[in-house]
Amino acid sequence: MTPQTPNSPAYLPLGRIIRAHGVHGAVAVLVHNLENPEGLLKAPKVFLLPPQARPELKDPKKPQKPKKPQKLKEPVAPVESPEPIESKEPVEAPEVPAAPEAPAVPEAPQPIKVTGKIAPYGLILKIAGVTTREKAAALKNRELAVLREDLPPLAEGEYYQADLLGLAAYLTDGRYLGQVKGLLTPSDTLVLVIADDRGVENLIPFTEDLVPEVNLAAKKLVVENRPGLIQNFPDSP
Repeated sequence: MTPQTPNSPAYLPLGRIIRAHGVHGAVAVLVHNLENPEGLLKAPKVFLLPPQARPELKDPKKPQKPKKPQKLKEPVAPVESPEPIESKEPVEAPEVPAAPEAPAVPEAPQPIKVTGKIAPYGLILKIAGVTTREKAAALKNRELAVLREDLPPLAEGEYYQADLLGLAAYLTDGRYLGQVKGLLTPSDTLVLVIADDRGVENLIPFTEDLVPEVNLAAKKLVVENRPGLIQNFPDSP
């Protein structure tokens, strides 16, 4: 079994369903590694991962102005309360608040059987049991994964793309740059989308000279601060 690291779950996503394809339940899948698009077709077991909410990068909250103290009015003499009057109308019982709903049980990865073919962006897959376009469309943005233990071991210096997501990024001088929030493949070179706490993003090509260190156990990577590389970093020299 392949040893697990703190950033390496048992299921490794290899592709994401991006849309329905045709009218008979096929789906178009954007694979995470275009160099090996047939990984999902060759895997002995394929799983449909439960839907996950994508993190939104929001602007920092603005400091709220303190409320002005209310001016105190002149004291008013107490007024004697009148005699209680009996009401002839029936008094309604207070509403009892409904019991809170039980938390939803998280879905488990669902084993599926797939067949398909390679496409320019990845794969066209047919999932067993998905027979209509409506069912296929409902699977949009779901990740398809395999068991990590079913994959061959990686060579030194190789990483699965899914393991890079969420890593903290630091410059070579130790300054914090942000977190890997996404991955882009505009060409043969993978590009890391690194965003800081303000939501400011930098796009860093994932090459050995620009990212000289990746430490999955420590959940971090190091980026070389070359002139012109870091476009959105307030403390860049």
